Amino acid sequence: FFFQAEDGIRDAQESRGLGDVYKRQTYDLVDNVCFNHCVKWLEDGLAFIILDEQELAKQVLPKFFRHRNYSSFVRILNMYKFMKTKSVKNKDVFSHPHFVRNQTGLFEADH
Repeated sequence: FFFQAEDGIRDAQESRGLGDVYKRQTYDLVDNVCFNHCVKWLEDGLAFIILDEQELAKQVLPKFFRHRNYSSFVRILNMYKFMKTKSVKNKDVFSHPHFVRNQTGLFEADH
């Protein structure tokens, strides 16, 4: 069955909650090399950096979520305990202990 989240994400698996869907969609967004011009993993894979907030909001967020608002994206990251860990050249960097490149099982097990 399909789960239609309040933010417009369609999930082909049975839902375990909006947080699972949001984290999976965020992972897919960050992990997609097509979007590396505006968001990408840091070299260690433990965090991701937002390189271009405006491009992310205008072109990328609508592909994954039902909005184009960078502030809303950050607010939801904060709600799911992502931390703004540091700023690299005045760019936002976010991390979560269960959000690691090539380890999707970590956040899927996080309840």
